[in-house]
Amino acid sequence: FGKNGASYADFTFVMSTGRNPVLRVNYVTTYALRINVTDDLGLPISDASVTVTPEDEEEGSAEQQGYTNSDGVATFYVKRGSYSVTASHERFTEKLTQSVRVSSARTVKLTGEILETVQIVVTNDYGAPLSGAIVTIDGKSISTGTDGIASFSLKRDSYTVQVACSGYATKT
Repeated sequence: FGKNGASYADFTFVMSTGRNPVLRVNYVTTYALRINVTDDLGLPISDASVTVTPEDEEEGSAEQQGYTNSDGVATFYVKRGSYSVTASHERFTEKLTQSVRVSSARTVKLTGEILETVQIVVTNDYGAPLSGAIVTIDGKSISTGTDGIASFSLKRDSYTVQVACSGYATKT
């Protein structure tokens, strides 16, 4: 068996008309399909859900699912064929999907855009938190809690923040 592939065998007993049965062994070669999942900064994403689905059920291996390790890699062993590879993670803005043709061992890289949690803390001139302030980012408004915090999930980018609170001037 090769370093990047594995084989398994299907055993079939065929009874002949004579006294000795015939044993047929069919070897099926599989190939390592490594899925490398990273964020938009190139950092590995661990615990991303990865699914490998055959595009032609008669040609490829059965659907397989797994999770990336701490290096952002999930490895599957598949037969020669075409597959749809999908990766998802709670911090991704959307699922990642790519079609892959496997005829030897290979690595596929999927890069996802990450949502970051951003907290805006609103305080008065003395540093006390302001509850009920309206914080607006990219058209989405959130009211601060008793701790003066409004939390947003945002794509990595630059944003303009607007804060409005009763009794205070609006700040941008």
